[in-house]
Amino acid sequence: MSGEMQKIIQKLGILSPVQEQPPESEPKNLVSSPPDTNTSPLSPISEPAVPSHDPDSGSSEPSSPLPNGLHEVKDDQGHVIQRIPFKEGKINGTLETYKNGRLNQSLSYKEGILNGETLGYDDSGHLTHRMNYEQGELSGPFEMYSGGVLFIQVSYEKNLKEGVEKAFRLTGELFSERLFIKGKLNGLSKFFGENGLLQRSAFYKDDLLWGEVETFYSSGHLLEKSTYVNNLLDGESVTYYENGKILQKSFYKQGKLMGRPQHFNEKGKELKS
Repeated sequence: MSGEMQKIIQKLGILSPVQEQPPESEPKNLVSSPPDTNTSPLSPISEPAVPSHDPDSGSSEPSSPLPNGLHEVKDDQGHVIQRIPFKEGKINGTLETYKNGRLNQSLSYKEGILNGETLGYDDSGHLTHRMNYEQGELSGPFEMYSGGVLFIQVSYEKNLKEGVEKAFRLTGELFSERLFIKGKLNGLSKFFGENGLLQRSAFYKDDLLWGEVETFYSSGHLLEKSTYVNNLLDGESVTYYENGKILQKSFYKQGKLMGRPQHFNEKGKELKS
């Protein structure tokens, strides 16, 4: 690479490979709240600003020619760390970053803007993420992997989650299904045990618990049923024995317990305190 091209690429700010987001840990068997997968994905390379010569600056240095073609960036040992396709000074095509001699990421660009499929890989060459951009915004299928195993699957529209997000255990079993509308939890979310049975279901409205929430024993029998309004317990909350009999009844108003809970034995008889 010529010294002039090296200067241009340095000014574009793309000498360092994009940092890979660490993989999320495997979901636990039972959660009181869903795992947070609504954080931003990788921070891609920003659109470059191609340097230009200002004739009024008084400098005698000539304007740098706009880079064209495939250019390589190497580390101090001569290893390729990036391959960058330029067209008239803008990244155009598939930009590749390398780590320890292996492909680390491939990012599709159109006229300097992320547009198309982006793929990431770990040090063993396993896929870590697959996502799609349209004019710089996440749009379309989004997948995350650990050791090459899919564990998050969802779609995006204009950088926001849209539709059903599925999370999987690293053994392949379904862990959760959550519905997103314009980036927020809305509707029914479901969580499953390792045996495939439903462990928890909850209704959301704009990221807030709003409606009925149920939890279940590992056997699938109902453990608890409560109602939430604006993320607060509101109404009757009932806990059950595994045989289906009521263990406890409580009543809440805007998150506050009203009165004393009622307790029952396994045969359904109320216990007097």
